[in-house]
Amino acid sequence: MIEVKKPDKVDFHLRCFPSDFGSVNSPDDAIDVYLKTDFGIIHFRASKEITDKQKEEVYTKMISKLESASKYLDFLKK
Repeated sequence: MIEVKKPDKVDFHLRCFPSDFGSVNSPDDAIDVYLKTDFGIIHFRASKEITDKQKEEVYTKMISKLESASKYLDFLKK
């Protein structure tokens, strides 16, 4: 997993509550997180308290979903 700061483009937006990753009491308590994958850049909002382990969990979950979608699209092409 590679975290990217302010990429030129984003390929996927994960909809989630920033508070899923720690306390958020004001808009200033949330940050943008960008993770680079083989499929492209994933963006989501998270609490400033997000841990590297939580980022890794989001990365792993998204990779699994994207791999499944890719396999399904390959199946449809046949």
